[in-house]
Amino acid sequence: MLMALGFFIFERRTLPFAKKSRETSQRFATHNAIKKEPRYQHLGPGEDVITLSGVLSPALTGGPLTLDIVRQMSDTGDAYTLIKANGDIVGAYKIEKIKEDEESFDAFGNARIINFTLTLKRDDAAAQSAREQLEGLATAGRDALIGRIG
Repeated sequence: MLMALGFFIFERRTLPFAKKSRETSQRFATHNAIKKEPRYQHLGPGEDVITLSGVLSPALTGGPLTLDIVRQMSDTGDAYTLIKANGDIVGAYKIEKIKEDEESFDAFGNARIINFTLTLKRDDAAAQSAREQLEGLATAGRDALIGRIG
């Protein structure tokens, strides 16, 4: 497993990304004054965008159906908890954009190579509800385990 977005697992059989980039920005208000340099006021964090990209070879990895699953997740507009393979929770992210380029087609028009880029945008408003969901799952798991033991 490379990473998980909600219940979707990034791995060789699904979407094995080869490159991950993250861009985090800050927001500033500009205050102009006569004959002075502008002053800047920090307003807080701006956008946090993660881009995952890679190449699919449907004979060896995921393919068009895997991308369709991610598209269906994107269509909901929901934010999903992004978790690294080591268990670190990155935050709640919405799928903003999915790009795919197909090449090297077989006799039936199926692509042998699919280049993909997935753009995820952090949604802090959803982060709290995602945290609550995870805590609820942890509580339910603990209660189930206690029920089996007791």
